[in-house]
Amino acid sequence: MAVAITSVRLHASVSLPIDLGPKSGTNVATVAIGLKLRNQDQLAKFIRSTSDRKSPNYHKFLTPAQFKTAYSPLPADVATVINDLKANKMTVTGVSSNNLVIKATGKLADINKYFSTSVHNYLDGTDRYSSPVKPAKIPLRVQSTVSSVVGLSTKHMFQPNVKFRPAQLGTNKISAPKFKAHSTATGIPGFFTVGDVVDRYQVQPLYDAGNLGQGRTIGIATLASFDPADAYGYWDAIGLSYKPNRITVVDVDGGGDFDGDIETTLDVEQSGGMAPQASIIVYDAPNTDLGFLDLFVQAVLDNQVDTLSVSWGGPEIFNTPTYTAIFDFIFTEAAAQGISIFASSGDAGAFELNRSLYVPQFTKVASVGYPASSPWVTCAGGLTIAGDIDLGGSTITIPQDRPWGWSYLRSFLDQNVPYGGYLSYFPSGAGGGVSAIEPVPDYQVNVPGIQVTQPSQYLRLGVQDNSGGFEFVDPLAIFGYNQMPDGFPGRNLPDISLNADPNTGYLIYYFGGWYTYGGGTSFVAPQLNGITALLGQSLKSRLGLLNPALYRIAQKVGYPVNGPFNDITTGDNLGFTAAPGYDPASGIGSINAANLAAALAADAGP
Repeated sequence: MAVAITSVRLHASVSLPIDLGPKSGTNVATVAIGLKLRNQDQLAKFIRSTSDRKSPNYHKFLTPAQFKTAYSPLPADVATVINDLKANKMTVTGVSSNNLVIKATGKLADINKYFSTSVHNYLDGTDRYSSPVKPAKIPLRVQSTVSSVVGLSTKHMFQPNVKFRPAQLGTNKISAPKFKAHSTATGIPGFFTVGDVVDRYQVQPLYDAGNLGQGRTIGIATLASFDPADAYGYWDAIGLSYKPNRITVVDVDGGGDFDGDIETTLDVEQSGGMAPQASIIVYDAPNTDLGFLDLFVQAVLDNQVDTLSVSWGGPEIFNTPTYTAIFDFIFTEAAAQGISIFASSGDAGAFELNRSLYVPQFTKVASVGYPASSPWVTCAGGLTIAGDIDLGGSTITIPQDRPWGWSYLRSFLDQNVPYGGYLSYFPSGAGGGVSAIEPVPDYQVNVPGIQVTQPSQYLRLGVQDNSGGFEFVDPLAIFGYNQMPDGFPGRNLPDISLNADPNTGYLIYYFGGWYTYGGGTSFVAPQLNGITALLGQSLKSRLGLLNPALYRIAQKVGYPVNGPFNDITTGDNLGFTAAPGYDPASGIGSINAANLAAALAADAGP
């Protein structure tokens, strides 16, 4: 059941970005126009059938060419949009090989007119960027073909989902840890390695059967560059035997900068550590909406990775339907080609809006992140694992695995953090809840525990002006929403959860040094990425979208001792409470990897 979340009218002294006025119309800009897939219902049925052992389509995935023939926009539709863009003074610079994305450049004045908006310059602290003042509108004459426009904003909208323990619990940078000879596991919370993940989630039997990732390729989608030497240094230090020279970096749109490179580093260390003999391709793009789209387009069209994870995201409510549609289409193609995608659920508990710079902390509006909320990805949630947590002189005992949420630290933080206490860290927990945009997918229909969006969720900020008064603004309205929809039957997330609490977290080898107590759902997505590479090797196939099989197995098999899933039944993620079966705090639960492999092999489909 959900924790009660009251409606909120928040009067807070916050700083919204300063509007510096319209960007010059003579500036040249690049946009990506997303087109609609054909035969979408048929495509959804095909994807479901690829996980049904009784279907002739079982594990019979498509090549990019086959997908294009069956589901991509027709050449005539592409030509219609191209001609319309040209007629409106834009120059088409390219069309993706799947016909889903058209790139065009033009003067900003013409682009503004075409999409019925106006791009302004903004100052947010020291961050200067440009963004439309209202959502772009697709011209009526091409609405039957065009789904999305991406690229009008240059703001860094996406954030990594990595987090460390509170500073009051000690420093996180340490000298070189002492590992047992030839052991990849430490057994020490806060110092966990991939070896501890192997032990906790029963991966070793897959290794014992010879499944180490041979012949598999893992993909990482990221918005920051990194030094591959850190990943090799991590694996060397813990005594991991791994495939040499296994990392390939693909810079998309010139690649990203190093802002957030610790995220990329841990993604590679964790995913590659779980599947030590797999190859790894890191797709790295600038942190813009256009860069984010382009890296997924390239990864899917390259079709070289069997699994792909992303640990970046942001509040889904700031993604208008004309924005998310093209991403969902690309994720759909990935599923049809057999690529399993994993996305971190976020680190703000049930209140992902708090991770936006448009709103202050303490916002109790139930919200989730994107791309985690896409129904075509497997959403990775987070847990706090059972055991003792050292608070530097006192101890908190977590009696059993529970959703990660730092409400259990409230007393400690209120006593030890000046000027804010617990609220300085609120909200900190695993993302989970109900999408306000994505409808509930078929694999969650009639699943006990699936919920609808909470009632009366709206946000109104009182922004202090220079005279000391308040100017009332609604940041949701900036993106075309007056309030979050009530009772919307949306996609529930997460799907699967593993340990993510920094207090029971991991070592990271970064910039040639060691950091302890790393956590966040950033760890879970790449771990599931690597584990699924092993599952695919075990079944001698790509697995595609895992979710239909995961929910089917959970409903059929349940939670027996030594089953494929471990039920999480107590605790909360600050907004939703764990309960037997599915819940939006922990999803289906955690996994027993070896038993999940057996369950997938035996799963007979619907």
